[in-house]
Amino acid sequence: MESAAIIVAGGAARRLGGVAKPWLEVAGHPVIEHVIAAASKHCPTVVRVGQPPVQWTPPEGLLVTVETPPGGGPAAAVRAGMQLLPSTAEDVVLLAGDAPFVAPSLQALMAQPIRNDGFAVVTDGAIQYLCARLRRDVLARALDTGGSSMHSVFDHLQIDTIEAEVRDADTWEDVAMLRKAGGSVSDNAWLDEATAMLD
Repeated sequence: MESAAIIVAGGAARRLGGVAKPWLEVAGHPVIEHVIAAASKHCPTVVRVGQPPVQWTPPEGLLVTVETPPGGGPAAAVRAGMQLLPSTAEDVVLLAGDAPFVAPSLQALMAQPIRNDGFAVVTDGAIQYLCARLRRDVLARALDTGGSSMHSVFDHLQIDTIEAEVRDADTWEDVAMLRKAGGSVSDNAWLDEATAMLD
């Protein structure tokens, strides 16, 4: 069964003061590059949805699009990404562009045979809508009938769940912890101090 990946890399990053999370550096590379590398190990087709706010050269073979309207949210981004998928892709992996260490969770998703409509990771009791592997046909129908949120889309799906850890960069504290986990040395004194405090 061939899989394709859609990486949602938009959003206003309000909790980071407007800084674009996928292009922050963690472990020597922008966060988005870690996510793309993880997805590419399992999926011949990888689509990134969202306009980069910085000069950035995407990896060769990466497909790129933007949601309509721009900033329309994850569901709009997934709808846009679906338009670029090849006919050979039978299931779709949905990933967040701000979770650099998603590879182990993605490996767990890919190791499971899909029984119902797909799988989603659960972290600390919360479903990670953007760490999921779903049947393409049922996802397409759910996107047609669901609303503007991923929650409303998943309301139309019968999914199984896998307990795994997914950590993203929602706040500067998250960024500091991710950088520490990745062995990065920050050039931002505030982040260095936050990392030391959070230890």
